[in-house]
Amino acid sequence: MRTIAAAKLVDMVAAIMRGGGCDAHEATLIARRLVDSPEFKARIDAARAAGEAARAMVDSPEFKAQMARIREDNAEMRREMAEWRAREKASATPTP
Repeated sequence: MRTIAAAKLVDMVAAIMRGGGCDAHEATLIARRLVDSPEFKARIDAARAAGEAARAMVDSPEFKAQMARIREDNAEMRREMAEWRAREKASATPTP
């Protein structure tokens, strides 16, 4: 997950609010309160934890083994399709 400095996040939220009609001081004050709020921090922490869990899953030996099996199955299906196409092409009646 990409990390963004809180000050830059405040600036971005304030810019959006100014675009919506708030004056600069009010927009910055509200944006700072939003970014500093416990609810916002909890959502950021939850997103970070979800990202770490996903990364751990992808890095697990079980996931890597499953992906290897899927790649092998896909390669086998491609070989079978190529053989089937070759048989179809060989059995096609040539048109005069």
